Amino acid sequence: MSSTHANEEDSVVLDPKSIESLRKLSAGNPEFLLNLFGAYLQQCETGIPDLERMVASGESTAMGNLAHKLKGGAAQLGAVAMSEVCKQIEQIGRAESTEGVESLLSEARVQYGRLKEAVAALGESD
Repeated sequence: MSSTHANEEDSVVLDPKSIESLRKLSAGNPEFLLNLFGAYLQQCETGIPDLERMVASGESTAMGNLAHKLKGGAAQLGAVAMSEVCKQIEQIGRAESTEGVESLLSEARVQYGRLKEAVAALGESD
């Protein structure tokens, strides 16, 4: 199984076409790609705990807004699985609820770990 896949069910962690587009945009600078992902991973490091706090305090609107931001960043980078989890959290927040988000936050943490591994593999392949 390649580092671009999330799990045994073949859920895509990083879309290869998106990575290729980002590589072209970087004009051969491998640090460019790693810096982009580094910034996003940092957003996740603070964003996921913030989402957990928002769920605990019932801040569904703020939760939805933050999930939207994380979803957009993931989508732009081709982080498909993370984008999908954030989309689900966003939709629950937009419905002014936090019900069921705990399990999605657990999945977000798993996808964050897998994304970190995939980004490290990208750095090794450049």
